[in-house]
Amino acid sequence: MVVVLGIGLFVGLARNRAPEMKLADGTTVVVDVASIQKDIAQFKAEPQEDKKSFLYKKIIDKLDFLDREKKWTSDVKDLRNKANESYQKVFNMVYVTDLNRFDNKSTGVSSKVLTFTENEKTTLAQPSRVFANGGKVTIAGTKGAMIDVLDGDRRGTLKGYALADDDKEIKSCTPNLLKNGLYCATDASRLYNVTKAGLETLTLTDENTFPASIMDIGTFGRTNFYTMTRSIYDNQRDIYLMRYRNVVGSQIKFSHPTAYPVAIASGTKLDPTTMMIDTTFLMWDSGQVHQWYREGRGLTLTDRPIKMTGGDNFKYSADVRILTNENTRYIFLFDKENQTLTVYDTVGVKTNSAFAQKYEMKYLMRFNFNMKTKITDIALDNTTANVPVMYILTAEGVHKINMIDFLESIVEPGR
Repeated sequence: MVVVLGIGLFVGLARNRAPEMKLADGTTVVVDVASIQKDIAQFKAEPQEDKKSFLYKKIIDKLDFLDREKKWTSDVKDLRNKANESYQKVFNMVYVTDLNRFDNKSTGVSSKVLTFTENEKTTLAQPSRVFANGGKVTIAGTKGAMIDVLDGDRRGTLKGYALADDDKEIKSCTPNLLKNGLYCATDASRLYNVTKAGLETLTLTDENTFPASIMDIGTFGRTNFYTMTRSIYDNQRDIYLMRYRNVVGSQIKFSHPTAYPVAIASGTKLDPTTMMIDTTFLMWDSGQVHQWYREGRGLTLTDRPIKMTGGDNFKYSADVRILTNENTRYIFLFDKENQTLTVYDTVGVKTNSAFAQKYEMKYLMRFNFNMKTKITDIALDNTTANVPVMYILTAEGVHKINMIDFLESIVEPGR
């Protein structure tokens, strides 16, 4: 009996013994519930956000280790919930499992402003981009578009593209100069104007053609159309912005372009994926927002990586779209791959001309979307300034968010 009890006691002690976890530097550390509780307390007390991110990762690594070791399962689950709750609170994170979360419960108004019909789904094929201007929403798909949807009160005009044989599908779109449709580039770099009237090809006044390797397109004001392209001339810089001015009275015919080469620092290679225009040019490249602008009267564009401060050590993917406009102080980053929307303020404010090429981006909050139906794009209404309204596009339809409902508790009054 004594022997049996002794063996049972030994097995029980072995089961409850704290395991040792091997660290990256080769050392080991004993991991138990008490040590993680101390780590969480240290996380809460740490004032610096970058150190908080390090401490949180340390906590999660220990909890994952205990899960693999099948130790103190109930305690580990409880500690994970506490760690995540503290992390989300510190970094102003909102976890979204259903877009109905944005419904106005007090008024009963749904955030969903459009549900696609089966015919619309067929014509659009894959809804890929959404744009908003004064409450009017335009949606670009790979095979068709919906133009001037008005907050659910008007479905807008549905148009199939009917592309040329060598244009398999649309790869990039932007609002056209009159804001009554879209300019779209195909995978064969052919450019079209898509309106309620149908599809028109963009042309130049001379015999030249548009670039053969268009990376993205954009418009600014009522006369300027831009393409971002590579290697338009042999033995020249890698990346160019091409500006085209429309012929008076037309938004499909353009004069010969002006080429703006980008001054890239020696040893640096840029590979921008998207372009946003807000008096200067904002590009996304390798986890960083870059600003391109002209200094003086020259044509060369200066490349300025914008310093991004605050927040956790989130790793952005390459598939990030920058959302902002010339009237707002905020910059939003929609990461399609990670399904997140991160909100930044600008310090000094980018709408102040004195800081237009000097501002930094300060982290405010992040939305983490964990839904069965993935978000394909998000638009910022171009007519909204510091009370931003956004539209979320999925394969099923469009939802509307009044961002100020979330920002007013974070941003200092009067800013």
